[in-house]
Amino acid sequence: MKLVKLAIVLLPSCSGQYPALFQRDFAGIKMLERLILTLQRAGLSEITILSQKSVGNIREKTKENMANDPRFKVEITWHEQTENKDQKIWQHIQSLIGSQNFLLMNGNMVVTATTIQDFIEQSSQAGVFEQDEIVVLEGPKIKPGNIFLSPSSKFEAVKNHIKNPNTQTLGNVISLDGPKHFAKLVEDEPSARQIESAFINLHKHYYQQFMDFWVNSYFSLKISSLLVKTSITPNVLTLFGLVIGLLSAWQFAQGGYWGGLLGGLAFVGTAIWDCCDGDVARLKFMESDFGDKLDTTCDNLNNVFAFAGIMIGTAVNSGFLHALIPFILLGVGGSLIFYFIYFPKGGKGSFFYGTWVYDLIQHLASRNFVYIALLFGIFGHMDWFLWLSGFGANFFAVALYISKKRLLASG
Repeated sequence: MKLVKLAIVLLPSCSGQYPALFQRDFAGIKMLERLILTLQRAGLSEITILSQKSVGNIREKTKENMANDPRFKVEITWHEQTENKDQKIWQHIQSLIGSQNFLLMNGNMVVTATTIQDFIEQSSQAGVFEQDEIVVLEGPKIKPGNIFLSPSSKFEAVKNHIKNPNTQTLGNVISLDGPKHFAKLVEDEPSARQIESAFINLHKHYYQQFMDFWVNSYFSLKISSLLVKTSITPNVLTLFGLVIGLLSAWQFAQGGYWGGLLGGLAFVGTAIWDCCDGDVARLKFMESDFGDKLDTTCDNLNNVFAFAGIMIGTAVNSGFLHALIPFILLGVGGSLIFYFIYFPKGGKGSFFYGTWVYDLIQHLASRNFVYIALLFGIFGHMDWFLWLSGFGANFFAVALYISKKRLLASG
């Protein structure tokens, strides 16, 4: 059972810059809609939006966009505070809350789903819900006073805080300081630009591979910050990566020093671009199982393109047999590796899950090796890289076979 499923979102008075800010594209999604999707991703299934005075046409535009967007699945209720029906609004909100815990936050926030999820989880672990206390969230990237958790019994205290935020002090503190914890208050256009940049750069922490985190993200996030402003979908970006892969293969196939070097650089380009489709999918809440499978398929195709190009380039430089033998070795080893990893259970090494072999598979299946190819290209020895890959693939296939046989024997 969910500890918290209801969020109350407070919109500031829609005067000054706020109407434009709520409808501003923030990393590809309008700011208020991003907050709704974030709360939905965090597991909250009911959202009540409470505005001070009129919200103009923001309500209508947001509802229209949500109705035509399959990403939105959460239930939304809207209330505008006016002097005439202020008491009725509070009575209705109290009836919505009932006896459940709820999240309270400012609507002009940019926050990650991880932040909300961890706030709720750590509050639960600290026994806050049992102690009937209001809790405020803070952290190095989170200014306190904008996000709260409250039991229903503290509704009056919460209501007083909303009416007089400068005089009412609420509850205890939960501090989050992880790399994915982020919650910033957007108050004007300059702060929106600054927070948007910081929010996009935060996504480097979703990378697990060494070169992705330290090198590829430096370029990919700059590219992704432009791509999210377009209507291009992550799957289209994934498919376009094949074009870069073919360019890499064509350069490798030219042979010579510059063919190897330019091919290596383009091969690195496939790794950087491969980060971009993931960035855009996460930023725009467009991740899917199909997209993940398409990404894996295109990664494998780019590897096939690259090695085919390297074989042709090696044949141009050193002769056909000098290229064919290591390529056949690579083909045999690669096929065996594919079989041992994906069969009988399927998945990227799921049969070996929980063993050192699984960790090794994840490491070798990473994009880091494109930089090894570039290094051989810099030194003008792509043929050495082809031979190394051919022998290495077969050694790894043998190691997988032995490990799989032992696992089957052990039950």
